[in-house]
Amino acid sequence: MTKIFIFLTTIIVAATSYCSSQNLFGFNGYYSMNSIAVDSMGMKRKIFAEPGYGGGIVYKHTELANIIGFQAEANYDYVGFRVEPDDSTYYKQRLKYLTIPLMAHVDIGKYAVKAVFAIGTYGNFLLDHSKPKTNIVDIDSSIVSRINSGKYKVFSYGLCGQAGIAICTKYGVFEILARGSIGMSKMKDFGELGLMNYMTSRQVALGVSYLIPFGKGEKYYTKREKIKKEKDEEDGVDVDETAPEENVEPESTEPETPAEDENWEDRKED
Repeated sequence: MTKIFIFLTTIIVAATSYCSSQNLFGFNGYYSMNSIAVDSMGMKRKIFAEPGYGGGIVYKHTELANIIGFQAEANYDYVGFRVEPDDSTYYKQRLKYLTIPLMAHVDIGKYAVKAVFAIGTYGNFLLDHSKPKTNIVDIDSSIVSRINSGKYKVFSYGLCGQAGIAICTKYGVFEILARGSIGMSKMKDFGELGLMNYMTSRQVALGVSYLIPFGKGEKYYTKREKIKKEKDEEDGVDVDETAPEENVEPESTEPETPAEDENWEDRKED
């Protein structure tokens, strides 16, 4: 799994040197469901999910007519998990992370509405964690006792991905996305407990983002603008957007050579 993480990170970083078409910057937010998986004597156990939320800033860089590219984010993640040893008892805890996803993305679509897909890696930096909330009076030697022990890692990492749609308008790009991530490193190490080795994170989320194109590059067209642009190109019409459309100076009818200048006044009267 670690080799997969290193391979994807290398591919994503290498892709940035070829991205030159379009830059976008904006913000995102999402609602998430978070859980953990515990490795106990070689057997992985999934712990109950808890709701959370997150959001932050997004930088997106695309090339090849806005089809493929690179995406980086810096998000605040408020996550948690819950353990229920039986029907009447519970143990839950909240954690705060700075999450840095790095992803390669593909945008599929000819006009304003595109399908977007991304896959990559992320790094989690622990900011803080709450005190556990529980109604268990005496935490015994059960799974709760072991989860309650040990120390959280300051840094953890894993794989992440997302899929959804992007709506490109003259006001910016709006994205609706389903996201997911899976931890590949220990988020908590239990030390020499023997029966339990470590725990990793899991997350699924639904979110939105708003991006604004900036800098040089091919613009995002609405469907009507794209059809007109393609028709003009087929008809051989100059579609250079930098050329002025109005107040164009008429071509001069003044004589350009001395030979024309001699009869200019006579031809002018005719």
